[in-house]
Amino acid sequence: MTAQREETTRMGLASQLAHIVEESFDTPHLLRPPDPRHLSEGPRTRQDAVVFDAVCLYIDVNGSSDILNALGRQDGARFFRALALGAAAVTTANGGHVCGVHGDAVLAFFTGPHRALRAASTARQVDTYASDTLDPRLRARLGRNRTALRRGLGFSVGCGMDIGPVFAVPVDAGGVRDRIWSGRCVNTAAKLSKVPRQRRPLAVTAEVLDSIEAESEHHSDRPPPDYWSPETTVHTAGAMRRVRFGGQPPGERKEAPVGLERRVPTPVVP
Repeated sequence: MTAQREETTRMGLASQLAHIVEESFDTPHLLRPPDPRHLSEGPRTRQDAVVFDAVCLYIDVNGSSDILNALGRQDGARFFRALALGAAAVTTANGGHVCGVHGDAVLAFFTGPHRALRAASTARQVDTYASDTLDPRLRARLGRNRTALRRGLGFSVGCGMDIGPVFAVPVDAGGVRDRIWSGRCVNTAAKLSKVPRQRRPLAVTAEVLDSIEAESEHHSDRPPPDYWSPETTVHTAGAMRRVRFGGQPPGERKEAPVGLERRVPTPVVP
């Protein structure tokens, strides 16, 4: 009887998987107009898709596994939650859209005028929030954890940015409704958030930097040339990309360019 039940379950699952493949590849997408509000709205149907151009910002906690090992799951989750809420507050204040929280990382898109400059401003502010607010709390929680102190464990973020077209399609997986954000800029931004950067928080592609310079050309908040590191080449998302790193390393923070400096909302930290 048990063997029969297992065989029935196996056949039922095989049929379900075959249906998923058929639906995924044969059902046409219903494209909605590229309206920014559709980034925040839920999909109306399973075929409801959106295509838009945007600057993608991916914010990732550096050394998140070490933080979990030092603090434990519960305290570690508190810090990741505080980072996600803070990043969402800053992103919204700068006219961006938070479209995903992946444990210790946040995905956001910026559309419209000055999108690259606003995304860079968001990255700068979230980095300041992490280093000035969350890092001292982490060090206080660590107390006399000699291993963590010896390794110089702290709370900081890496931010990756790229620009390009994005195709978003809904997915309902096990009752969890979400969107799949498909585009090279999404993959590149996520990879750049983890690239070693001489302790500088921002990693932007040459296309993003060109947009930042164009958007700030007639503004007094144009970042000075020495704000960015020399250009380097990084292999990411299946291609070689020209990348620069921006911001002052921790402990060497100077007055930031006006365009990258606003008052950071201070979310409640548990």
